[in-house]
Amino acid sequence: MENWIPLTNKELKYVWNTFYRDFKFKPSISRFPAFQVPSPFITYDISAYFEEPSLLLADEDLEEKALLVFQEQIKADEYMLALDWQHECYWVTPHGSFEKDEFGEWRVPVLPN
Repeated sequence: MENWIPLTNKELKYVWNTFYRDFKFKPSISRFPAFQVPSPFITYDISAYFEEPSLLLADEDLEEKALLVFQEQIKADEYMLALDWQHECYWVTPHGSFEKDEFGEWRVPVLPN
């Protein structure tokens, strides 16, 4: 099963138009949050990951936990979107390969930089 499939230009335009509209997305590097989630929703507190002595180890732990949640929610033959504002976006299945790049990150990291 192929993983990390780049979105086509048509898919990209549709996905981001939908995301901007549905989440009232207002990108910012200083005002947070930059979007609103519809109700009901679940919020996970990941602030402890920023207090870890090694952010790299904390990041790996968060990736492992996120991948388990994704695998619980997404069937083996289904894909989800991995969005990264102003970067390449992908279709990805949590049941496929999650190889890391030269920086030790997934193509779209769970913990944004």
